[in-house]
Amino acid sequence: MNKPVRILHLASSMKRGGRERQIALLAGHNATGKLDHFVVYWKDSSGVTGYIDEYNLGSRSQRLPGGNHLRYVIELWRVCRRFKPNQIWAWGYVELLMAWAVGLLCGARVVNSTVRHGIRLKTKKHTRRMFLLHLSRYVVANSKAGLRANGLKRGHILYNGIEERFSVRLEDAARTQLRSELLGNTAEGPCLLSISNLVPFKDYITVMKALGKLQRAGYRFQYVVIGTGPMRTVIENCIVEQGLKDCVVLVGQTNRVPEYLRIADIFVHSSLGEGCSNAILEATMQGLPIVATRVGGIPETTSAKNALLFDYKDDEQLFCHLKTLLDNEQLCQEMGRESRRYGLSRFALQAMHTNYESIVYSIQRSERIPRLKECDEHGDSIHKGNPHC
Repeated sequence: MNKPVRILHLASSMKRGGRERQIALLAGHNATGKLDHFVVYWKDSSGVTGYIDEYNLGSRSQRLPGGNHLRYVIELWRVCRRFKPNQIWAWGYVELLMAWAVGLLCGARVVNSTVRHGIRLKTKKHTRRMFLLHLSRYVVANSKAGLRANGLKRGHILYNGIEERFSVRLEDAARTQLRSELLGNTAEGPCLLSISNLVPFKDYITVMKALGKLQRAGYRFQYVVIGTGPMRTVIENCIVEQGLKDCVVLVGQTNRVPEYLRIADIFVHSSLGEGCSNAILEATMQGLPIVATRVGGIPETTSAKNALLFDYKDDEQLFCHLKTLLDNEQLCQEMGRESRRYGLSRFALQAMHTNYESIVYSIQRSERIPRLKECDEHGDSIHKGNPHC
């Protein structure tokens, strides 16, 4: 029997986040017995519920002791001497440099997994990332948009996979009871939901402006935001300015995300750039119509039948899309059904694991990295705008 391929995932931290969750889901997978995983990180996540505990990766992970980057490299080399990885997947810029140094010593193939956004800004960080991507022999991104944005015509695509718990549906009575528990008995109107950190990149200000227009037009709704971040005070001030204090709930961090998805009617995502957004995929699996920015990998991970896309910072377009869905319950339901079908067929956890194994074996055989195609394997084209508005 062939020995399993040993993969070491290297990340600065395993706190809550998109890349960290994908690492945990990959490292926890060994259904075929052909892969062996180990996760190495160095940032302390004390006081934060991270993915090491949530996915029971304690025996298959190690946090490097505190120190400088030179010490991290030395400690990583010691881990590699014990684990003897065939591949080191580096999930960040510093991680990649460390992996290259240690990979040369232990003979492991180094995989550049740093592409998590579908755009490239004119910043030193993004320019540096692009330069290192072109130097890397093995590249894995979570969207084709990410490869295109960095000028790459080669690379593997590993879309995120979503667990079954995000696809559980509730009967109407149970959903009503859960909504009352989470939002209170006085909550009126459809529930709009967003899940993302409160940072400038996620552009909650545009959402608040569009919601302010909706309220002034006489619409009733509840808008729930899950996430934390430095923009909270600014967002709270914008809520007051737009007169939304009674219909916006900032939940903060919570472990009840699947439950909030089950009571939602529409998912809203306003962002400068995304690769393969976990939040959008979770909403898709739950069967919610998606209203999101037309940026990065969002057009390739949604379809014209389940999503209405708008231009970044265009609050009038966002207002128009939300108004369309609130005015047309049948359209909302049809888009929701399409979301669920689309999500279950493309982004189930098993699909990610199957693709992951294929990429691992391809890298292990040192095959030439495939060229990027103009459209994905499902033939989805980039869709535009709201035909109903």
